[in-house]
Amino acid sequence: MIRAGFSLKAEFKRESVNFVKTPTKSNTTKMEKKFIILGAIILVSLIVSISAAFLAKETNSSPPSGEITCNVIQENTGGINIVLFATEKQAKKYADFFLNIAPYNSNQDKFNFYYITSEDYAFECEIYQGIALLCYSREIIQIAAICPNDYVVVLKEEPISIRSSAYRGIMSLNLNHPPTVFAHEFYHVFDNAAEEYSSPGSSIPSKSENCQKSCDDFREFPEYEGEFECHQTCTESDYYREFENGFMRSLQANRYGPHNELILEEEIYNQFEGDVSLSGFAIQGGNPCDKQKYYLIEGEEIEIIEGCAQQGERFGPAAQVEDSSGDITEYPLHSDDLFITDYDPTPGAIITAQSPQKLDLPPITTIPKTGQEESITFPGDQNNPQITLSLKETGATPCKN
Repeated sequence: MIRAGFSLKAEFKRESVNFVKTPTKSNTTKMEKKFIILGAIILVSLIVSISAAFLAKETNSSPPSGEITCNVIQENTGGINIVLFATEKQAKKYADFFLNIAPYNSNQDKFNFYYITSEDYAFECEIYQGIALLCYSREIIQIAAICPNDYVVVLKEEPISIRSSAYRGIMSLNLNHPPTVFAHEFYHVFDNAAEEYSSPGSSIPSKSENCQKSCDDFREFPEYEGEFECHQTCTESDYYREFENGFMRSLQANRYGPHNELILEEEIYNQFEGDVSLSGFAIQGGNPCDKQKYYLIEGEEIEIIEGCAQQGERFGPAAQVEDSSGDITEYPLHSDDLFITDYDPTPGAIITAQSPQKLDLPPITTIPKTGQEESITFPGDQNNPQITLSLKETGATPCKN
């Protein structure tokens, strides 16, 4: 962006030089002085205008929201923030369903629910490979930032054959599937859970806990020893699930199962921030996202945006942010796992979609801005080099290592 400003100045200088002509030798000095002064005034004005424009973009950028409102269903200080793109009726229906299943029903005070309506913002999604709803985009992330947001739910009505999905903290739910799909996809984004049906060719996601190599491994909660079941097939045929037919195996289920509910309750306590989180301040008393900024990084482009950075759990490798004191903070990144879930209305039907898949989209990373950040380094892999970006100004130039 700054280089564009230099380019404009260079073009103006060339135009100024061509504009200055010498009609007679005797008037050369006077004419040159007048045009030099005039040119200088115009040049300074142009520089000031360009600088002001770029400064405004850096410090006052906000989501393309216009009059978009962050609507509140319920708030608890330091709660886990879930934002729904839905009508008021839909949002309340899904929030009510969520808060009345175990273990969320006994932890209602640890969740916040907000919604953004299509009356304010007509969100767009794609149909991935013609089979699944996928609402992961820069625009969705920016709009969600007007609310405190850890996890995002986008509700869209599609033919029943179009599957729902979860990807990088965003759940894309087909309204023609039952609300149980919310419970299913939330476990994916919240704790990277594996599928509990047979998914040939898929592997168990890293750090997932619901599929175990043997029945003896369902013993991590000693006080419940002897109370767990054990059933073969959990993504892979030689892995085991604890519950026969829970949300992670069938959308016709009515619970996760005892072992999964204990895992989820433990994770709720891990992610709940009590009264120390700014994101838990009541919107009715002033939206905290109006007072915050974050870095939105897509590929090698950086923009500073007004709003709350998405801060839900992430299960990929970590980026390193260095501050002005030389201290380094690690920020885990989202993995590339795309979870796709079908729905079969046949009584007793089991999910059969092949999932997770690896979806190689350019990552969109959000980092809260405190003003102390100097740079961010993204880890490399066999296909991509490690890369360091400056966070000191918008439009930073990458340095490949």
